[in-house]
Amino acid sequence: MSFTRKALPMFRLITRQFATKKEPPKIVVRKQFAKLKETQKRFSCDDGLPVWLKNGATDKILYQLSWALIFLGLGLSVEVYVRIIMKNLGIGQEEEENSA
Repeated sequence: MSFTRKALPMFRLITRQFATKKEPPKIVVRKQFAKLKETQKRFSCDDGLPVWLKNGATDKILYQLSWALIFLGLGLSVEVYVRIIMKNLGIGQEEEENSA
């Protein structure tokens, strides 16, 4: 019952808005929206480049730098694992004792 009481005025309001013939308000396009549309157009064109490289030279540099850091981190982690394994197996400890 309470739903009907709340829904009936809302239904009347919606019906009244659709029944009246008003001109729709003019849509004002902002400069930011136009700039966004231009950017979307540039990124959606099919030029064979992936999205992460469409911004030009800066994207390419950042992409290659990211890969370089990934391989550097991978190499350093492998080095740490090799040192731990060698220490646990006793390999390389003779060299440290002789130099000390």
